[in-house]
Amino acid sequence: MKTWKKGSSTINEKPTVLLVDDSPVALKAAIDMFLFLGCETQSAKNSKEAIILVRQLKLMHKTLSLAVFDIEMKNEDGHQENGDQLAKRVHEIYPSLRIFAVTSISKGSMNLVDQSDLDGLFQKPLDIGLCQKLLKDVKKVC
Repeated sequence: MKTWKKGSSTINEKPTVLLVDDSPVALKAAIDMFLFLGCETQSAKNSKEAIILVRQLKLMHKTLSLAVFDIEMKNEDGHQENGDQLAKRVHEIYPSLRIFAVTSISKGSMNLVDQSDLDGLFQKPLDIGLCQKLLKDVKKVC
């Protein structure tokens, strides 16, 4: 957590994590985990919502520390979306943002990361140890 003084008061900046998942249960679990770890969270249930949110955050000069997306989601029309495509669009707005994806599908999809804008791909469900590691890695980069 970055800390600096403004006048006589100290301000703590919590890491802000963007979470995108079309599963309400998985999204809520991820939000709860990152909140427990002391982060602020921003969330969306599909890539369309995520891009709108990311643009709003950029306009408000909000810093994003980390993003975690579901690698395969359904959009509001029920069509399949790819988390890598979303990562490319988010990187147009936040070029240095570290973006990780999660999947409930087999490990065969792990090869996607090598040819993508993703920094890593992990099996669902997320666990607290992995979330702590991602935050620790991001703090080293920030």
